Amino acid sequence: MPDLLSADGVVAISAEPPRLRLLAAGDLCPIGRLEAMLASGDAAGAFGDSLPLFERADLSVINLESPLTDTPAPIEKCGPNFGVTRRVAAGLAAAGIDVACLANNHIMDQGERGLGDTLAALDEAGIRHLGAAMRPQDAEAPLMLEAGGLRLALLNIAEGEFSRSHGGLGAAPLRPVANCRAVTEAAGAADIVLVFLHTGNEQILFPPPWIQRFCRDLIDAGAHAVIAHHPHVPQGIELYRDRVIAYSLGNFLFDWPGHEPETDTSFLLELELAADGVSSLQVHPLRKTPDGGAGVLGGDERHDYVRFLNELSAPLSDDGRMAALWDEQCVWLYEHRYTGHMRKMAPLFQGGDDRRKAELLAYNMFNCEAHREALTHILRLRTEDRLAHVAADRQYLDGLMARLKAMASSVRT
Repeated sequence: MPDLLSADGVVAISAEPPRLRLLAAGDLCPIGRLEAMLASGDAAGAFGDSLPLFERADLSVINLESPLTDTPAPIEKCGPNFGVTRRVAAGLAAAGIDVACLANNHIMDQGERGLGDTLAALDEAGIRHLGAAMRPQDAEAPLMLEAGGLRLALLNIAEGEFSRSHGGLGAAPLRPVANCRAVTEAAGAADIVLVFLHTGNEQILFPPPWIQRFCRDLIDAGAHAVIAHHPHVPQGIELYRDRVIAYSLGNFLFDWPGHEPETDTSFLLELELAADGVSSLQVHPLRKTPDGGAGVLGGDERHDYVRFLNELSAPLSDDGRMAALWDEQCVWLYEHRYTGHMRKMAPLFQGGDDRRKAELLAYNMFNCEAHREALTHILRLRTEDRLAHVAADRQYLDGLMARLKAMASSVRT
């Protein structure tokens, strides 16, 4: 099977002349050193040599994975709780960011006031936003734009976790039937429909079959491209009916202090949009710099990363192969993640000081579609006595992960 991407990371899809260049980035979580850079207006320090890519784009879109507020009020949850100063919005505007996706699992980390502060800060900075709002119906509404003589409809969806308050405020939910209906309605009012999706299992290199089906359903419903993030690592790109599905762009700017080298590389996705949809795409591989910013890969490193993305993309059209890889990834998840989570949930039945933590963890596991689907599949494998390694698949996955980590070797000095 020929590679999807050329050596330079390009895919030509149609001969229709492009009218608009859109640049999409993955998770931008301006914590750590990034907060000070962006709050002071140092866009060049944070974005590094990726900045010209944003400056030349007609429309740039990021996933903003932290509330912007100067009055933090962290919610009770399991997992990290993010929040940075509102001044970050001005730094993002200085970098040329046009649109911020807010449907993600951290947008409600500082509660309803934190969400309100985020919306106000983005409005003041002139950055459009979608995917979260103070009214649920507004969060699910498409962002309608006109650019390059095209009418665009952008939709943004996130899985559960702690992305919504008990009153329903926060991120637009992943509801497959309703989401597909919304895409079809948007397609009736726009020339181009783009869906930005925040879902998946963290540090997993291939999407599970249910996510593939959902993304393809969104295309069938009328989307011209589905662009996803959340796994913190890159995943492959699929052309389905000559329309684009990017299953994970990885972390763009995310100054996580832990040593997780697999999360230190990513790619920007550049789409040329024409009257009939996406006419071409190009990937721009990135690596986290030692000071927490972004650096564009060049030369042999760029070509190596494109080859890696081609390897991640190759199995996507083979449903049988993807099912086998999901089985093996679930075995890994069982061994390295969910067994520990299950043990931490024991106080649900035993009581004690850790009961509240166990309740929050259990809520997260069963409220999040990706966790729930993985747990269900793990239990299916176990009941069918199939929870065992397939040595060739494990070797293949471990080899890919080792290569990904090696590409980030210069980050930690």
